[in-house]
Amino acid sequence: MSFDRLPFEFLPAFGQWLLVVGVLSALAAGLSLVFAVVLHGAAGPAVAWRVACEGVTDFVRMSPRRIWALTVLTMKESLRRRVLLIFIVFVVLFMFAGWFMGDSDMRPDLQIRNLVSFVLRAISWLILPLVLLLSCWGLPEDIRARSLHTVVTKPVRRSEIVLGRIFGFVLVGSGVLLAMGVVGYVWIVRQVPEKAQSQLVSRVPVLGEMSFLDSNGNPSNKGINVGDMWEYRSYIEGLTAARAIWTFDGVDAARLGDKLTLESNFEAFRTHKGKDMDQSLLVQYIFVKDLKQRIVRPFKTSADFQLAASHMEAGDYAKVATELDVIADGIGKLKVKVPKESRQRFADVLEREYTSVFEPFTQTHSSAKWPAEFQARTRELVAATRAGNQKPLAKALRALGKAFKSHAAVLKKEIVDVSVEMSPFEIAEFKGNKQVFKRKLPPASIGAPQLDLFDDLVHGGRLRVEVRGLERGQYLGMARPDLFIRLPDRPFLSGFSKAILANWLMMVLITVIGVTASCFLKGPIAAVLTFSLIIMGTVFHDFMDRLVHDKVPGAGAVESVFRIGTHKNQSVKLDDSIGKSIMQAIDKPLLAALWLVFHVIPNFNPYEVTGWVANGFDVPWSSAMMTCLFNTLAYFLPCSVLGYFMLRLRELESK
Repeated sequence: MSFDRLPFEFLPAFGQWLLVVGVLSALAAGLSLVFAVVLHGAAGPAVAWRVACEGVTDFVRMSPRRIWALTVLTMKESLRRRVLLIFIVFVVLFMFAGWFMGDSDMRPDLQIRNLVSFVLRAISWLILPLVLLLSCWGLPEDIRARSLHTVVTKPVRRSEIVLGRIFGFVLVGSGVLLAMGVVGYVWIVRQVPEKAQSQLVSRVPVLGEMSFLDSNGNPSNKGINVGDMWEYRSYIEGLTAARAIWTFDGVDAARLGDKLTLESNFEAFRTHKGKDMDQSLLVQYIFVKDLKQRIVRPFKTSADFQLAASHMEAGDYAKVATELDVIADGIGKLKVKVPKESRQRFADVLEREYTSVFEPFTQTHSSAKWPAEFQARTRELVAATRAGNQKPLAKALRALGKAFKSHAAVLKKEIVDVSVEMSPFEIAEFKGNKQVFKRKLPPASIGAPQLDLFDDLVHGGRLRVEVRGLERGQYLGMARPDLFIRLPDRPFLSGFSKAILANWLMMVLITVIGVTASCFLKGPIAAVLTFSLIIMGTVFHDFMDRLVHDKVPGAGAVESVFRIGTHKNQSVKLDDSIGKSIMQAIDKPLLAALWLVFHVIPNFNPYEVTGWVANGFDVPWSSAMMTCLFNTLAYFLPCSVLGYFMLRLRELESK
């Protein structure tokens, strides 16, 4: 399972959907016009226009009563085909599954994982083939048996037939799915041992961004590789300056209450046995508010700003202003622009860090003007840096330096670094390590002031947590999801019901595709086509994603054939030549066609949420459920229109 799903963004997704649907509509219109001209000659365009207008009229004048009547008819036909027998198979599985899954010696969390995985996968593997066969075979079977002929002779529109079939199969599948879900939930609750009932919950994680410090304390994108072929986790060495750093956003007392719960799943790599192999490694959390580090960080991206950065670290903001004036004078006299790459990096870091540092002060210090002034100076400097014009850039640097000099006293007071080391604890490998911290932290030493976790260490909802190992010569392995803030737990039913909902949305998508395919193909061919789309949308989707988005060097078809013939793998760079230019020119439209195919084939991977529930997590709406919902809706309208036109132009007498 992966916790790294990005939140669903509606506007970019909707724009991409419009683009794909627009391109497909244009292609469909062009092909329709060509076929109409071939079949009807000069009258072809008029015929094509008349059919398109009739289609719009049919969809506008659809009757909900007729759609519901066809839905009921579809449900009755499905029940006559004894689809409920699949529920009997499901019940039989559960009657005997407890014999093989009742290992009381297994850890409680592993027992729950096995039980939940078994139930959800059994539901998926039984209900999805059922709706696939129903949706793909229903309409062709009615055409073969001529039962559809009695329907089309009534005042019924072809669009109503398509929608009635979709809704009917969906309702039948929904009833079976609901019954399976209820039985499965009750069975899980009864099978979980009483001592493990407290672990049958849906945890709500808040993930952060991860970075590292190496053994010398320098920033790094990743830790040490200890030789493990699976590079999912990076390692830090104990009792050195190495740190794993997590930055969490959205941390506040209103959301978390009066305590902070951190849960970790670190891995140990031992270089020596030690006195006791059963003893776990010691780990320590360090809570840090790094405001000074963050305002210094942008100026460390360029060698020209190193002196200014050192003055910031020392808190001498008057010298910072002087140094920025010197740099501005030098930039103003330059006749060559600053390199674009360094300008872009400086602007990105400056905008990110200074906005997150000074914006919260506008709320906590509403009467003060200095936070707004720094935000304004930051926007000016970011815009001038990205534009690359020398005079505006020099002017913006001087303005920022003036702000540093004018507000030096308040910056010394407010822009500070605070670090609190928490008590060490032993990690339990391969299972969650839960640490709860009260809002009022214990003083770091005798006579030191007591700090408030949310008031003194959280700034603008951001909390920085550093992790260090306390065993010399031993290594701690960790990945981004291995440390998270644990919000108040939700009932197990919350995560389980969302998993059932994800299965239902996938069932709806398969039904829509199956009914659409059955409008122009026979039952077996429609089933093969739908099943092939499912395989391509699961197994091969990531591969196509890498090809389309240029994540695989030399992915073009012509270039790949050339590399195979010349025995050159993808790591070998081809020499610049006319042949290379010709190959890339040919591959460019081919990759564009692959881009269209990639976005036409449904992505079924987001519907796989079993891992969340089986591992005891709630399924997030923003990154998982919203993706499933809008992915299903995105295919409903185009497939309904395609199914209507295919059924409208199909010869029903043909069996």
